[in-house]
Amino acid sequence: MTDPQLNYLGPIPKALTYEKPRTPWWRRLPIGLLLVVVLPTLIAAIYFLLIASPRYVSESRFIVRSVSGSQVSPLGLVLQGAGLSPAQTDAFAVHDYVMSPVGLQDLRRRFDMRAILGPRGADIFSRYPRPGEKLSDEGMRKALHRFVTVGYDSTTGISTLRVEAFRPEDAQAVSVALLSGGEQLINRLNDRAAASAIAEAEANQDLARTRLAEAQQQL
Repeated sequence: MTDPQLNYLGPIPKALTYEKPRTPWWRRLPIGLLLVVVLPTLIAAIYFLLIASPRYVSESRFIVRSVSGSQVSPLGLVLQGAGLSPAQTDAFAVHDYVMSPVGLQDLRRRFDMRAILGPRGADIFSRYPRPGEKLSDEGMRKALHRFVTVGYDSTTGISTLRVEAFRPEDAQAVSVALLSGGEQLINRLNDRAAASAIAEAEANQDLARTRLAEAQQQL
């Protein structure tokens, strides 16, 4: 007895096979990598290469020296106990002036700050005013913080002033004006300290003369 044999030479029916459907090409893309890395990099490249206006930097370094006296005021003792020398406090006073509304007012008396911070042709994302930014004194002061920075190196005692502008001559002019205003502030502080020291010395001299006269009367 022979076993039956089946020989089929045609194509295999689809019902007897399983073909995995092919994933579309757009689903095989790393969406997370594109959103986190590629897209921000592309946007930054487009902005800095095609949109951003060039900005020039004027960097200045200055140091504030204090005249050491034989006597130290109680305020000086407190500052020294806190780790601050008179020179450091004067440097911080200059830093505060540079970033303060008073410094901006001095600049506006000398320059057209609106034209410096927002000249024609500057990109809308870095100039003043930016989209949504108010045209006011406070808005201009906040905008100035994007163009002016000042720092202090506690090791060397040197302060660094960086001024950015869309034109190199504007950056240099603003830097020189801020340094001049800071120097005038330090001179006023020194004059006030000198006048206070002279008044205190004269008061001590008058007190000493009074005590001397009382001692002579007793004798």
